Amino acid sequence: LGQLDAAVKSYEKAIGYKPDYAGAHRNLSAIKRYTENDPQITQIQSLLSTSDLSQSDRIHLCFALAKAYEDLGKKDGLFKVLHEGNRLRKEGLNYSLDQDQDLHSAIRKLFSSAPSVIQQSSYKASTIRPVFIVGMPRSGTSLVEQIIASHHAVHGAGELYNLANSTSPILESHLYQNTNTLLEKDLLSIRQQYLDSLSSFKVPENVITDKMPLNFQYIGFILSSLPE
Repeated sequence: LGQLDAAVKSYEKAIGYKPDYAGAHRNLSAIKRYTENDPQITQIQSLLSTSDLSQSDRIHLCFALAKAYEDLGKKDGLFKVLHEGNRLRKEGLNYSLDQDQDLHSAIRKLFSSAPSVIQQSSYKASTIRPVFIVGMPRSGTSLVEQIIASHHAVHGAGELYNLANSTSPILESHLYQNTNTLLEKDLLSIRQQYLDSLSSFKVPENVITDKMPLNFQYIGFILSSLPE
C-alpha cells in the first residue's frame, strides 16, 4: 500500500518480539536508510557471528547487512557480506545447467512434430478465459498486464506458478521414461488443474491474466491443453 513508515514500525516490532527473525531484518533493510550507530546493524552482526543459524537465515542476514553497509558507504564490508550471501544462495539453489538442458530437450522432443490437441468432445468448456503474458524477465510483462487488467472484465493475477505446478510432473515423467508422445489424459490433467487453480480466486471477472514470464517454456502445453 506504500505505507513505508508503518511497514518500518511493524518490522521493528516483529524484531522486538523475535530478535533473530532474519526475514524481518532483510525486509526492513530494503525500506530504510541506515546511519552510523544504527542498533540493527550491531544486532545483525551479532547474529551472523553465531554458528547455529540456518542457511536461509544466514542468507537473509548477509543481504540485510550488505544494504546497511551500502547506505554507509562501507564498500569493503558490503562486498564481503554480499559475496557470502550470494555463495550461500547459489549453494542452496544447487542449479544444474545440464538438468535444464535435459528439460528443454524433452520439451522439444514432445513438440518436434505437430502436437496433439485435446478434442472438444473430451473436455468441458470453461467460463474462465486465461490470458498468458510470456517473455523474458524484465521485458515489460507487468506493464502489459496492467494495460490488459485495466479492462473491467479482466482480473490481473500476476505471476502464477500454477501452470508449472501442473505441467512439471508430466514433463518429468516423460523425461524419466524417455518418451516423446503426449497423451490426451496428460493434457486433460494439465487443463483441469490449471483452470481449477484459477477458479479458486473466486473473482467476478471471466478473463484472468497470468504473467509468469517463463511460461514461454510451456507454450506447447498451453496450446494443446487449452485449445480455445
